[in-house]
Amino acid sequence: MGSFDTTFIESLVAIGVTRDRAQSLSEQLRQEIDNRYGLHAQVLATKRDLAELANKRDLEAMASKRDLEAMASKRDLVAMASKRDLEAMASKRDLVAMASKRDLEAMATKRDLENLASKRELAELQLQITKEAGLTQERITKVESSLVAKLAELDNRLSTKIAETNSQLSAKIAESNEKIALTHARIAEAKNETLKWTLGFMVAQTGILFAAFKLAA
Repeated sequence: MGSFDTTFIESLVAIGVTRDRAQSLSEQLRQEIDNRYGLHAQVLATKRDLAELANKRDLEAMASKRDLEAMASKRDLVAMASKRDLEAMASKRDLVAMASKRDLEAMATKRDLENLASKRELAELQLQITKEAGLTQERITKVESSLVAKLAELDNRLSTKIAETNSQLSAKIAESNEKIALTHARIAEAKNETLKWTLGFMVAQTGILFAAFKLAA
C-alpha cells in the first residue's frame, strides 16, 4: 500500500468513515486509476505503432531508392549507409525520448486522476454526511413530536383517572358520613330509650318503695 493510499484512508477515517469502508474506497479508486492508466498506455502504444509503421515505410522507400540507384558509386552507397545509420540512431533516440515523455505523461495523468478521485470521493462523502445529518435531525424531530403527543395523551389519561378517583373518594366519603350520621342517630335513640327505661324503672321502684312504706305505716 502506497503513501497516497495510506493518506487517503487516514483522511477518510478522520472525517468519520469506517476503516473498512475507507480501504474499500481506496481499492476502488486504485482500480479505476489502473484502468485509466491502462487505457492511456494503449493509446500511446497505438501512436508508437503508427510511428514505427511510418519509420518502416520510410526504410522501405529508402531501400527501393537504393535499388534504383544500384549503379551509383560505392562511395555513395557508403554515404547512404552512414546516413541510414545516423537516421536509425536518431529514430532510436526519438523513441527513447517519446517513451520518457509517455512515462512522464502517464505519471502526471495518474496523479491528476488520483487528485480528482480524492476530491470527488470527499465531495460525495460530505454530501452523504450532510444528507444523513438531515435525516437524523428529521428523525429526532419526529421522535420529539411523538413523545410530546404521548406525554399529552398520558397527562390527559392521568387527569381523567385522578378526577374519577376523586369522584369515587368523594362519593365514598359522603356515604361514610351518612353511615356515621345514621350510627350517631341510632346511638342517640338508644340512649333515649335507655334513659326512658331507666326513668320508668326508677319511677316504678319509687312507687313500690312508696307502697311498701305506706303498708308498713
